[in-house]
Amino acid sequence: MNLNKKCMAILRDLLETPDYIKIQELANKLDVSERAIRYNINKLDEFLFQNGFNCIERHHLKGIKLNRVKEVTTFIAKFLEEHSPYQYILSKEERFIYILTRLLGETEPISYSDLQDKIGISKSTLDSELQLINEYIDPYGLTLERKRKHGVLIQGDEKQKRSLLNKMILGTISAKDIFQYIRNRRVLSKINTIYFHDVLSEIDIQFIDDLIFSAEQELDKEFDDQSYMNLLTHLMVAVKRTFQHREVDISEAIISNISDTREYTVAKHMMEELARHYAISIPDMEAGYIALQLLGAKSIKKHPLDQQALNGDELYLASLKMVDELESIYQCRFGAEKEKIVEGLLLHLKPAIYRIKYHLTLENPMFDEIIFHYQELFQHTKKITKYLEEHLDQSFNDHEISYITLHFAAALEKAQDNMEARKKVLLVCGAGISSANILSNQLQKAFHVEIVNTVSFRALQYMDSSSYDLIISTIDIPEMNNKNYLKVNVFLTESDYELISQFLHSKFSQGNYYEVTLNKVNKLLEAVQSHGTVKDVYKLQYQFMKILMDKKEDSTSYENLSIRNIINERTIKLKAKVGSWEEAIKEGTDLLYDDKSATSPYYETVIKHFHEYGPYMVVAPGVVLSHARPEDGALKLALSLVTFKNGIDFKDDFKEDVRLVVTLTVVDKTSHLEILGQLMKLLTNKDDVEKIIKANSKEDIFQIFNDYSL
Repeated sequence: MNLNKKCMAILRDLLETPDYIKIQELANKLDVSERAIRYNINKLDEFLFQNGFNCIERHHLKGIKLNRVKEVTTFIAKFLEEHSPYQYILSKEERFIYILTRLLGETEPISYSDLQDKIGISKSTLDSELQLINEYIDPYGLTLERKRKHGVLIQGDEKQKRSLLNKMILGTISAKDIFQYIRNRRVLSKINTIYFHDVLSEIDIQFIDDLIFSAEQELDKEFDDQSYMNLLTHLMVAVKRTFQHREVDISEAIISNISDTREYTVAKHMMEELARHYAISIPDMEAGYIALQLLGAKSIKKHPLDQQALNGDELYLASLKMVDELESIYQCRFGAEKEKIVEGLLLHLKPAIYRIKYHLTLENPMFDEIIFHYQELFQHTKKITKYLEEHLDQSFNDHEISYITLHFAAALEKAQDNMEARKKVLLVCGAGISSANILSNQLQKAFHVEIVNTVSFRALQYMDSSSYDLIISTIDIPEMNNKNYLKVNVFLTESDYELISQFLHSKFSQGNYYEVTLNKVNKLLEAVQSHGTVKDVYKLQYQFMKILMDKKEDSTSYENLSIRNIINERTIKLKAKVGSWEEAIKEGTDLLYDDKSATSPYYETVIKHFHEYGPYMVVAPGVVLSHARPEDGALKLALSLVTFKNGIDFKDDFKEDVRLVVTLTVVDKTSHLEILGQLMKLLTNKDDVEKIIKANSKEDIFQIFNDYSL
């Protein structure tokens, strides 16, 4: 038998909730009557009985719950995965993305009930989401209109709607997701599952992917993954808008300016193929709009330039001036590499100029990291672009400048590097040539490797595996053999260096202290931003970096400070049983009171912080690090540890019941830092945390603590 959406929603709730669920609660959640809920439960009973299970328990006061036998939960989980595109309850952020994307993708009002049914929310929740969306789209000149008895619709300039829709989809779906969907008709992400089954259900993605591939062949280019996704999105929207009889408006002057380009010819051919495939008539304006996207697309494929054709070319001369200026600023000479650097810059600038000229937005996903990692170089690049701005009579935005910064950073690092080739490395990079060059130079600086090629995710399937020893990728590659594939960040972190080092059986250069420190700075920033707003992120990054990298800074030594030394038998309690998270916190602080390490305000302060800031003290799945400030009742540096027989729900993002609470008291701002470092290493080690939770004696705890002590 088939189950309707409400049955599926109830079944999902039963699977995800270990306790009873009241009928009224389900009715409110699904915005139906209690009678309708009981009817659907009867249908579920019948469905489960037909599959060999009698597993829904009823209580006249408590409601219903699932008899959680393993065979039952396994069957239901598999059924929901295979039969419902709406596999999970969406988070608040995912709801926002889905609703906004749906609204941007339509030209007619969408009913409240449609949106509610798709994501399983009440009318009041939907109203709240729509209010947030209205505020979000206002800076784009768009407005949200609620039409009584018809639904809700976003009104405004078509190009702005497409631009924002493109941004939303690009921020949610990757080239990897597209590739997986084309190959398997399945994606793992819950929000993307809804996209493919709903928002993009009318689109033949395989056909559009083939069109883009053909365009690459005709233009002799290989688009980077960001540009590929940009083109894919705009082509999908062009088809949807044609069905909706809504076209984009491009001036005749723009069409006239680009009509003699190869990109315009290719775009017209793409529109003809789409029109034939869908048996529709696509307006000429759409070809012009797609041509602009092709002209502004970044390529990961390099071609040697005709030097004779470059003589007198203004853009080439501007590029040469920029590189000359860079040599002057950094007092370096690129030598024989200079012409390649100028050509590479020129290849990058050609599509960038179209983007600037026609106001096509291309946000750099690594913008924040580039600004900080190459802060000085970014400022110099900004000044150097005056040659381009004079040539174009237009200003470059910071995101475009950040791409040029990456190109210059790669050139400067390569100028200092002498490669001694050993292992052959194939790079897979989704963010374009400049970021690939950055990664390439970091690798060659730290290891004796030869970078044999740089390809996009889509092109990887065509590579001869005998041409390389190792694939290093900045994106996930599904089903790739881990023996010759490593996933890293564009800006290599400490763990990235260690991972590559283990593969290559070599020690990485200590010259990468900067990159390692940057990784620590970013983690510090994440921690700070989770507790409040940072007014000037770049300035705080700089200050953190300066402090951490200043080796002349005197550091205070705290001898014999270790987690083993500040815990004792009196401050450990195993397999406690409590009824709430407040009681769990009290177990830990009570041990410190009895040990004369803290006074009563400590508990009240910890609870107050939980109420004010949320469960930020849940530092790992199932683990709480409870703490307050020195002035909140701490008497000495001490530690208590409590494990619990029953799991406690702290309403945290890990969504795993807490079984371990560690409470720390500190007496100043610095003396506990070494202790905290040891403690965090322990609490983020899943295996050792599990040993602590299962421990039957305090001696077992001491033994584990010894392994993390100085």
